[in-house]
Amino acid sequence: MEYGTYTIQRDSERKETGRTFVGIKTLWFVFRSISDYDIGIYPGISSSEAVKIKTYYIPDVEKGLKVKINDIIYDITGTNFDDNRKYRYWLLTRVKL
Repeated sequence: MEYGTYTIQRDSERKETGRTFVGIKTLWFVFRSISDYDIGIYPGISSSEAVKIKTYYIPDVEKGLKVKINDIIYDITGTNFDDNRKYRYWLLTRVKL
């Protein structure tokens, strides 16, 4: 699992010609099941395009970042962490390119 941003390539006429994923950090992760509690907080994640993962806690996560898992890009729908701030749970929605 890698999280980061996109850089957009443009031609001389400023038209978008492509996008490149630029990773910030790579993390170990485990897939988790999406609970009814998660769906109650983030109703949009009830689709089959959503996943939940668990990583060690890192403080520098922003909602506008992207997540890349096995060459599939996801938007960060939301994150939360446990009481001890040892683990972070990521709720992700697949990006349709």
